Amino acid sequence: MNTAILALMTHTPLHAGSGQDMGVIDLPIQREKITAWPCVYGSSMKGALRCHAETKLDSESVQLIYGPDTEAANKEKGGYAGALNVGDARLLLFPVRSLQGTFRWLCCPANIERLLRDLDYLDLKFDNVPNLSQLQIKGLNAKHYSDKAETIYLEEYAFSATGDKKELKNLIELLTKFVNNRTDFQQQLEEKLLLISDTQFKYLVQHATPVQAHNVLDEQKASQNLWYEESLAPETLLYAPLQASDVRKKDNDNKADWVLGQVQDMFERPWLQIGGNETVGMGWCYVSLLSQAQGGA
Repeated sequence: MNTAILALMTHTPLHAGSGQDMGVIDLPIQREKITAWPCVYGSSMKGALRCHAETKLDSESVQLIYGPDTEAANKEKGGYAGALNVGDARLLLFPVRSLQGTFRWLCCPANIERLLRDLDYLDLKFDNVPNLSQLQIKGLNAKHYSDKAETIYLEEYAFSATGDKKELKNLIELLTKFVNNRTDFQQQLEEKLLLISDTQFKYLVQHATPVQAHNVLDEQKASQNLWYEESLAPETLLYAPLQASDVRKKDNDNKADWVLGQVQDMFERPWLQIGGNETVGMGWCYVSLLSQAQGGA
């Protein structure tokens, strides 16, 4: 089995919806049940990838990689499963507005620890991974890549940030691999990355997402249907694990490396649309594909 990570940097707001809700937000985004962190479910990710593949690959290759559609499955005796396993797109960096420097990218020890576990089970090895024991933090404290301590304002909260370049150096070098279209991304991380506690991270990812009001007006310009829709902001970094197996269709000998190669070829122009509201420009993400051959140790 071949593995890779599909890194996604949102370029426009992204709404991967979880259906209607009875709360204040009518159309919330998808979230993990236990952590309440935003995510994009694997089924939504696989649907977006298949839709993109249908514009880039021939029909037979699409069916071998993602599985036959209903019409094709009816023609096949017994059918077969697709050869690409797509996991949930997990949250890695969350942008929050700040009084200093427009916004900050937030992460926490828990989501960095999970990233390292994902890299381990995907057998993707990188040099100089961060030391988790040095990244622990509590309360309204934060760590940033700086030589000085300062107060940093995120939304309505004041965080006491301490500078420690040594502790964050390996983390920044690892995160830099997830966005390969910006030559200055490492420098941007050095300026904007902020490590906060798990508790504060959970609160901000629940309450600092953009919410837009939408309305339908009649001919007299009177409101007929006002609703509120949540989204992930531009500059949010997500990643989804990919696992490619040999093609499962009988009498086809394409291997896992062919499957992953086809996925890579899909992104010669590395952009992917995910979620709803495509016709108003939402859901566009820049794609970086990380495999062992592309950056592993």
